[in-house]
Amino acid sequence: MRIGAYVCECGINIAATVDVEKVVEHVKRLPYVAVSRFYKYMCSDPGQELIKKDIKELKLDRVVVASCSPRMHEPTFRKVLKDMGLNEYCLEMVNIREQCSWVHKNKEEATEKAKSLVQSAVFKVGLLKPLEKKTVGVTPAALVVGGGIAGIQAAIDIGNMGFKTYLVERSPSIGGHMAQLDKTFPTMDCSACILTPKMVDVARHCNVELLTYSEIESVEGYVGNFKVKVKKKPRYVDMEKCTGCGECFNGCPVELPNEFDEGYGTRHAIYTPFPQAVPLKATIDKRGKHPCRDVCPAGVGAPGYVTLVGRGKFYEALRVIKERLPFPSICGRICHRPCEEACTRKDLDDPIQIAHIKRFVGDLELKIPAIEIPPIETRAEKIAIVGGGPAGLTCAHDLALKGYHVSIFEAASVLGGMMRFGIPAFRLPKEILEREISDILALGVQVHLNTALGKDFTLQDLFNRGFKSVFLSIGAQKGKKMNIPGEDLNGVFQAIDFLKDINLGRVITSSLVEINENLCIGCGKCEEVCYYGVIKTKPDTKNPKKKNPQIYKKYLCRGCGKCASVCPSKAIKLSGFRDLSPKIGKKVLVIGGGNAALDAARSAIRLGANDVSILYRRTREEMPAEPDWEIDETEKEGVKLVYLVAPTRVVGDKNGNVKEVECIRMQLLDEKDTSGRRKVKPILDSEFKIRADSIILAIGQELDTDFLSKEIDLEMTRWSSKKVVPVAFPKNEFDDLKLTKWDTIHSDPVTLETNIEGVFSGGDAVWGAGTVIEAIGAGKRAADSIDRYINGKDLREGREEKPEIAKPSVEGLRKKHMVPMRYLPVKERIKNFKEVELGYSEEEAIEEARRCLNCGGCSECYECVNTCEAGAICHDMKEEIVELDVGAIVVATGFDLFDPTQKLEYAYGKSKNVKTGLEFERLVSASG
Repeated sequence: MRIGAYVCECGINIAATVDVEKVVEHVKRLPYVAVSRFYKYMCSDPGQELIKKDIKELKLDRVVVASCSPRMHEPTFRKVLKDMGLNEYCLEMVNIREQCSWVHKNKEEATEKAKSLVQSAVFKVGLLKPLEKKTVGVTPAALVVGGGIAGIQAAIDIGNMGFKTYLVERSPSIGGHMAQLDKTFPTMDCSACILTPKMVDVARHCNVELLTYSEIESVEGYVGNFKVKVKKKPRYVDMEKCTGCGECFNGCPVELPNEFDEGYGTRHAIYTPFPQAVPLKATIDKRGKHPCRDVCPAGVGAPGYVTLVGRGKFYEALRVIKERLPFPSICGRICHRPCEEACTRKDLDDPIQIAHIKRFVGDLELKIPAIEIPPIETRAEKIAIVGGGPAGLTCAHDLALKGYHVSIFEAASVLGGMMRFGIPAFRLPKEILEREISDILALGVQVHLNTALGKDFTLQDLFNRGFKSVFLSIGAQKGKKMNIPGEDLNGVFQAIDFLKDINLGRVITSSLVEINENLCIGCGKCEEVCYYGVIKTKPDTKNPKKKNPQIYKKYLCRGCGKCASVCPSKAIKLSGFRDLSPKIGKKVLVIGGGNAALDAARSAIRLGANDVSILYRRTREEMPAEPDWEIDETEKEGVKLVYLVAPTRVVGDKNGNVKEVECIRMQLLDEKDTSGRRKVKPILDSEFKIRADSIILAIGQELDTDFLSKEIDLEMTRWSSKKVVPVAFPKNEFDDLKLTKWDTIHSDPVTLETNIEGVFSGGDAVWGAGTVIEAIGAGKRAADSIDRYINGKDLREGREEKPEIAKPSVEGLRKKHMVPMRYLPVKERIKNFKEVELGYSEEEAIEEARRCLNCGGCSECYECVNTCEAGAICHDMKEEIVELDVGAIVVATGFDLFDPTQKLEYAYGKSKNVKTGLEFERLVSASG
């Protein structure tokens, strides 16, 4: 191997900093170097001839040239080798101008660096192998990236040559910045007059295919043969069906800044960029999932109905809510509002009061007929739902709408679960609950009350009866204990039982009148007021003045209670009624810091207690209850909150009644527990006592697993007169229903499948005591899983995807605080169970709804679907990847405007009179 090394001085470009003679002398001593020379301009004809002469005379087979950039002169020196019969790829170039001379001032350092680079090239060139050029086919198609005037003209020109051309533009229309201009230099012709005909021409060109609202994903291959992946973003509009009529714009309630007009105007979420757009097809602007919707356990699209309310479209808003949520009025009152925690507006002033708006819309259904249900195509399959709480009712609602025959089995005498038992009427009036439950039952859902799993039927029994799937939503209706001495004394109540007794202080079974003959004085007043003729009196044979009442046709009794109310001797009772509440005394202590604790304390105030305190072992910041609308209202009603205190023993009197509670003070630690709250520890020698007439425990709830430990012989169920095969059901039989270490039902967190095929479970029975909206979300997930299960579909497909969340900036927005909720005055509410929150008026609801920032663009209210006669709207459209084979790529992506805020001296953004050139063009544009 014989190597020739040549170093160029490049005038003084290289020689001024690099001692080329020393470099040459160094290279001469390297192995296989036959010759090493320097010349003033190696790229000149004399320089090239020098190399050619050495190749011929010294029989060189490898050449190293140290000069300027290979990008500039590598083809020059390759031609030298080719002319002399050598393989042109046996050349190695070293860039000592840009990498040595131009970047160093110290001549010695630059020279040493040049030596190293040229030495490396000498060693490398010895490893080079001759290459042969190959002739390959060229794909006769071109890709033009960018749909501005340059890209349009390039596409037309290439198309006119007869080549297939793809024009890719990332916005919904071609035109680029020129479409925004008013006049063009130097002729000052109308920009639209020049551009619009070309836009039409390129769209109609037989060899040009427009790919608007698309972006280049990747480019692979080589010159003449490129494989390009183009991502077509979803327009959510079928371009084949869309006529460009614009009717959908009028129906869309969302208004956003118009980018085409540089923010000086507004457009709707469904839009075309400008009137002359090509293609003239609508596009729906979805900028990511709305933060409020993302955190909602039930996936309720708050922006949809909030935006509609802001435009006064109340009935349409109700339709949007009811598509996802069967309990709008209920959730508007009792939801813990994770959506408001995630609301972008809170970073500016106050979050949108989504719950209050939802309640306003939901309450409209009390004044207007229920929303008409479209015809449902029924199916043959039967689904059993065990538990009639929010999860079970929601699952029943969704499955009934899918056409399934749904039956709910409820152990209690009424539906509603914790919505009915655990939430007092001053937060959730019972008529609201009844109305929204009745709407679900109107879908044809069958209900079997007083029917308990493990007592009246088993899981196996349900499958034997023809049910194809079962959803266990039995809730967590057993209060947790503190496990301290004296906890079982009289006067210690579980909050869940205490609230249940209050909420069920009315008819709970068939209402039948009962008369105690020992107390009756025979006045006959009961007969006089009995409207239904149930009570008849007969004269007493011994005392003619006394009238003995008798029950006549007891099945006619409606339980109105008039007889009991007029009886002077209290001899009449109605079976099925119970006392309004337990006897709690005047001084009540509530243990806990969640919703149940606050509800119990406020209920105790209404039952006559004059000294109610909540003991909580952490501080207000760690309380699970919401501080703004729950804790504040509780304190206003006179409830005292005592923090950093924990009970250690309940002390009773000689009759076994609560007398006082021994407590210890707690210290808050920096370390956090699994819930994210700070841990606490007792403070030594800090014990003290608090007197109490009663104690209400509200420290949590757990699953009552008694239904798993019953052995019953089912020959007949309560809900069927047909005999079934006797089934023995010992604990955890029937494929051994799996529980967690916390004694909750084990189910898949995504699909809610249990270990028993066809059995699903969700809500409090799985996760422990939660919120109503979390239970509703579980019911919706269960309905989806059951539908997939019965139809043989993948239970997980598409359910674990994490969509991009919209994150708009609030910079520059004007502050506008929330519309406050109106409350019943404290003096008017603490002696009764009237609803405390009075709700929004129409004007208040509209004002609050208009504060919404529309973070994600389209609110998915589906008004566009209702207005589009062509049926072109498709909100489920997905992005599409298109693969193209092209031989050439033309990049004409235009420019981005310089950010003028970087030039503080221009006061852009601060002075109203300072505009960018493009902003000025839009302000004066004659084309609109």
